[in-house]
Amino acid sequence: MIVTINGRRVNLRTLTRREFVQITSAGTAALTVAGVPIASPAATARTDYPLLDVASLSSLAPGDAIAFSYPDENSPALLMRLAESAADGVGPNQEIVAQNFFPDVLDP
Repeated sequence: MIVTINGRRVNLRTLTRREFVQITSAGTAALTVAGVPIASPAATARTDYPLLDVASLSSLAPGDAIAFSYPDENSPALLMRLAESAADGVGPNQEIVAQNFFPDVLDP
């Protein structure tokens, strides 16, 4: 197989080390650039949602859950106080979590 490197035709069967490094470096660079997504303004746009007081943390006992809607009435969610801390939990012991539910999951 014959390829062109820097404007020079090279037979792959008789590659030198330098030519091999040039080909693999160019290929790696091309694959790296091709794998990097370009962010569009729409993808980086930030939406600010309003703050919502769902419940007082002191009113939630471990294991309690409160259903609410956020950020609009068509977006059901659940606020829970777990018996133990969670990886992304908030609150004094990281035991407060919330979960959004998509309508198609609730009503297939």
